[in-house]
Formats: sequence, structure tokens, C-alpha cells
Amino acid sequence: MWRAFVPAAAQGRQQVRYLSRDEIAGHGIDRRGFQETRWTTAETRRSPFAVFKLLTEAKGSDGGEFRTSFIRLACGSPTEVTVAYVRGLASSEVGQPTSIKVTSGTRDLDFPRAGRQSKIAAVDEGATFDTCLLLAPIEFFEAAAGSGSIDITESNPTAEAQPGRVSKLSTAGLRNAIDALRARCGSVP
Repeated sequence: MWRAFVPAAAQGRQQVRYLSRDEIAGHGIDRRGFQETRWTTAETRRSPFAVFKLLTEAKGSDGGEFRTSFIRLACGSPTEVTVAYVRGLASSEVGQPTSIKVTSGTRDLDFPRAGRQSKIAAVDEGATFDTCLLLAPIEFFEAAAGSGSIDITESNPTAEAQPGRVSKLSTAGLRNAIDALRARCGSVP
């Protein structure tokens, strides 16, 4: 995923202005409806060691709203990880109830329905995000690393007849990231 920038004249001098993902697609620079990063590890002063994956998807009724979401795995206990799914919302999704399920092979993780909606300017200026958390066995992600993909299904619990939106995520980099997380968290082998 990348961001483009264009110089903007301001009172006789040049300024840098980053294009939003919506503008990048609107100008025909990159119209892909789905992009994802590899699973990777990160540690900052403000955030303890964690595993991350970012994805950007075309959303909204016309597919013209591009929203970035991410999954974050962090130390929970010797055998569990804290899973955060921070979902970028299209304007039509703000305030709407959503059920979220993560599937790999025959195993599922169901997030609680009540997420917390907020703004995260560092990820996407002006967008609203829904943050869902759960504690999950680290073995779920170890098994997923060998399966090739993880599916995230978002569905409206009040319209069960409608099919859910499925995002199929690659597991590229997940095995190494989980091994590093286990080592850092002191997890049992």
C-alpha cells in the first residue's frame, strides 16, 4: 500500500499534500479494490511488541470509499494472544451492527458484537473505525500460518439472509511473526 503526494502552492511556496486512498483511485493512479501487507512485527515506545497486518478495501454502496483496516496480535497469556481487529468503516457502516468472524480451515473466532467506534487520524484522516477485541489461542494463528489464508467475514446480524462480506487474507509472513511473538511473550512451545 502506498500514498501519493502532490505539491500544492500556498502563498507563493510549495507544500506537500498527501492524496487520500479515495483520491488515488479517483485519479486512476491505483484502482485496485483490495490490498494487503505481509504479517509483520513491530515495537514502538507507545506500543509493546505486536504482530500486524494492514488491508485496504473498496467499500460503500458504489465501492468508491477506500478504507484501511488492520489486525494486531499481542501477548495475552502463555498460550493466548490478544486480537484487535480495527475496521475502517464506509459512511454507510457507521453506527450499524456487525458480526465479525475470523476463519482458518475449520476453526472460527467470533468477535463480540459491541465494538468501539472512533477516529484514528494516523491511519486514515476523517474515517471512522470500529475496534473489536478478543483473547484467542495462539494455536489458531499457528495453524492458520500453514493453511495459506484467513477469512474475515463481516455480516449484519439483523439481516441474516444476506451473505456476509468476506475478505480473504494471505498468511505470508505469519509463521515468522508468530514465532517471534511466542519468543517475546514467553509462550510455551
